[in-house]
Amino acid sequence: MSGASAGRAGRKGGVTSAGGVLVGVVVGAGVHLSGHTVERGIVRTAPVRLATNTTVGVSTHVEIDVETGPGCQIGSLSMVPKGSRLEANAVYVGCPVHKLDRKKSPEAAAT
Repeated sequence: MSGASAGRAGRKGGVTSAGGVLVGVVVGAGVHLSGHTVERGIVRTAPVRLATNTTVGVSTHVEIDVETGPGCQIGSLSMVPKGSRLEANAVYVGCPVHKLDRKKSPEAAAT
């Protein structure tokens, strides 16, 4: 999506970022960035806000009203629930996503 325009100005749904430009954002193939959902027969819209240097992995599904902090990484095949606020410089994976603890070594996680 580098250099691409996503959504339309003045609408509630779509992908937005500070200044309306996606800077350093990487979106993998097959990613679904939702601009709307239907709840009890009512269409709800809200933007997906991807901060600078956010990476969204292949085949990830991102619901409405999600915000990422700068440098956030979302792993492949993940699902980000609506209304999620993802921290800057953090890594999230899973369905639904959860934050990985980067301080644990692979050896400590295996024990």
